[in-house]
Formats: sequence, C-alpha cells, structure tokens
Amino acid sequence: MMQTLDWSDLTWFDAFNALCAQLAREYPFTQWKGIDWDALGARIAPRVAHAQAAQSPRAYYLALRELVYAIPDARMQLWGDDLGLRLEQIGGSFGLILARLDDDRILVSAVKPARPAAGAGISIGAQVMTWDNLPIDTALARTSILWAEHPPATHALYQMQQLRLLTRAPIGTTIRVTFRNAERGTETIPLVAENDQFELFQQTALAPIQPPGHTVIGKILPSGIGVLTLDSLAPNHPRIYERFQKLLREFIAQRVIGIVLDLRQCGDGDDMLAASLAGFFHRQPIFYAARADAANAFALDWRDPHTPLRILPQPIYYDGPVAALIGARTSGAAEGLARGIQRAHHGTLVGSCASSGTLSGALHLHTHQVQLPGGYLIEFPTARELNQDGVIQIESNRFGVGGVVPNVRVPLNQETWAQQSLENRDVELAYAVYALTNTARQMTMPKPQAQVAHAHPRWLPDIKTSRWVWQAQP
Repeated sequence: MMQTLDWSDLTWFDAFNALCAQLAREYPFTQWKGIDWDALGARIAPRVAHAQAAQSPRAYYLALRELVYAIPDARMQLWGDDLGLRLEQIGGSFGLILARLDDDRILVSAVKPARPAAGAGISIGAQVMTWDNLPIDTALARTSILWAEHPPATHALYQMQQLRLLTRAPIGTTIRVTFRNAERGTETIPLVAENDQFELFQQTALAPIQPPGHTVIGKILPSGIGVLTLDSLAPNHPRIYERFQKLLREFIAQRVIGIVLDLRQCGDGDDMLAASLAGFFHRQPIFYAARADAANAFALDWRDPHTPLRILPQPIYYDGPVAALIGARTSGAAEGLARGIQRAHHGTLVGSCASSGTLSGALHLHTHQVQLPGGYLIEFPTARELNQDGVIQIESNRFGVGGVVPNVRVPLNQETWAQQSLENRDVELAYAVYALTNTARQMTMPKPQAQVAHAHPRWLPDIKTSRWVWQAQP
C-alpha cells in the first residue's frame, strides 16, 4: 500500500542518503535490473554535498533527477519545481521529427512549417548523415535522456527517447546538420533551435499523448474486422468493463470475422480490470500474476481471498481470431491485458516494437513516496509481479529487455515508413487486419457465437467494487 515518508526537515545531503538507503531496502527490482545502490549513491552524493555547500537549488534538483533517471523504471517519479531547467536545457527545437528504420538509417519523418528545418530546405524523407559535426549514430549515443517524461525501462525505449531529445537544445543553439534529400543530394546546413513551446516534444511523447478519457470505442471495418480501442484501464471504473462487454456482444451479433484490440495508447491502470477483459477470450481460468515485495513476501492485496490473480472466463466468450495492437505507449496493466490476449489459443499481438516493460498495475496501491527538502517528492514502486514460476514477468531486466513482444512485428522499412509518414496510413492496424483476415479464412470452426462461459458458481470480478464475489452463472 502507499506509504509516505517525510524527510523535508533534513538537510539535502542527509535526506539524499536516507533516500538511497530506503531504495536499497524496498525497491523490488534491484537484482533484476542490476542496480548497485552503493555505487549509484557514491556517484551522486558529492554533487548533493556540493549543491548544499553552495546553496544551489538547481544543482540539488539536477542531482535528484540524475538519481531517478539512473533507474530504468517508468514508475520512478520526481515531482516538484524544475526551476526552469527543462526550458533552459531542451526548450529549443530544430523543427523536425526523426525516425529510425530497421536498417539503422535515420530519416526525417515530419517537418514543422516555418521552423528551422523547413526553412533550411530539409524535407520529409531526408536521410540525416551527421548532427552537430558528428556521425548521426555517435550524436545519438551521446544524447542524454534526463529530460524524458519518465525513465525509459527498455533499451529500445531508451533509444527512442534519445532520438526525440537529439532534436532539442537550449533556445538559440546553432548546430550543423548533413542530410540527403532525394531531389537535392547531400547538403550541410546550420540550424538554430527556436522556442516551440515543446510542441514537437509533446507530439512524440512515449506515454499516451492524450489524457485518458476512460473510454472504449468500437467500430467495424469494411473488411468485417471489429476494432475496440481502449485509452484507459482505470481502477474502479465500471463503464470500461460494461462498454467493452456491450460492444463485444454487438460485434458477435454482427458476425465480425475477427477483433482488433487497440492498446497502443493505453497505459497503467488496474490489473483486475485487465484480467477481467482478457477473460472474454478464454474458456478456462489461467494464471495472470502474483505480486511480491522486495523481500519476495507475497502481498495479498488483490482484494481476493484466493491469490494469485487469474484470468477468469466472463459471461460471454469470443472464439474468433483476436489481435492486440501494442506499442511503446502500451504500459502497466495494458501490458498484462495484451499478454492475456497473446495466451489465448486464438490470440496474437501485432506491433512495430515491444511494450514499455512496466507491468505492475494499480500503481497508486503499490508505491512509496518520500518527501524531500525543497518541496520535492520522489515516488517509487514497492511491488513486482511474478509468473507462475515465481519469476518477474514483463518488467524490463538488467539488459534492457522486457515488455510483451508482438508475434507479428510490423517492419520499419522504407515502404512502411512512407505509408505512415507520407500517406498517413495506420500501417500497424493494416497488418493486424491482414493477419486476422487470413486467420479467419483458415479457421474451420463455426462463426463466433455468444457462449456461456461456465454453468456453475465461481469467483467473478465485481468491477464496481473492485472485489471478487461468488456468483452463480445465470
């Protein structure tokens, strides 16, 4: 459960040391992620001491931020006034967005009109060769991710954040870029960073871009595929479950040939809700997750007398092909839902990359907060989710590998890039539709029908109360 420690009366240095000791005791992924708390504390503590001696709040804030961002975990959060440092360090934009293809070429995927890149003649599709007089790969490798929205958990997300942050700099910074436009050949030009109010930075965020509306949107494509789009798995939000079930019944009545569950903008949320929604695609109960703390003590906080949490069949069962669309913004309980779809005999995952690698849902129930001097608050997780063998699942490991991985990976090549960037096509959805259409053709089973999942009493989730209740199937 959430616990708050108040060390705001301590000195900066003493509070920092107490924080490191607390993290070493309670952070649940120390060994899994290979974190050496003594070495990390020893590296940053002198900076805190220097900041305290110089009475420099900005140096103190940067030291705290460095500590948080040294931990590859999106649930590590630093709250408080950045004293203008974010604007100072990355407030400038060069007016373009970059994309990395599977062959490691870096292309310009968007150019903002009337901004530096457009004015210099850089067009969409240009290949970037050098950045600030360095080979593009070298420049990317040297790019700090300190100003990302949260610490990236996986190596793939780390590289994505570097690609975003490479195009940010202090306002007024001048660099030289070498690029190759198809129609103009290779050129080297200067670019000056301008204040864009973080417009392009927000546009490329690796967290859900829009605040969740707690909605489920359904539509049937001309191909006969039904699409269910979720933007939230909010705890204690019955409308999500009820709307999902209603749309699923309508899809079955319309005899859709397959269902795409779009989770690309869905993050965090409640594991109980995720397990419940996955249950619409399972005939039999299966394991979802067990939860433990840093000492591996099982936390019986699923509001269920029978832990671990399981995916239980729901009042209706869809037996046609189903695919979950995932991406870098799929996080938390949405990753658990995607994994539940993947484990269904007729389920698959589609996407261009793995999910974010931060499973633990209902995060507000499994975090500690530390109040530090200067009005800063640091929040960190205290629970981890385990598979049936007692091994951490989905969470990224010390090698930066984690998340749920698509069975059908959408390639990032010249063709798919052009379809996405130039033709504004949803390539990932097109791949999911193609996969499901082919699967539906191969299936010999009858068309999907509504079926009673069980005819005997069993434990079912009551979404309105977030409790498991004993119910008889009508």
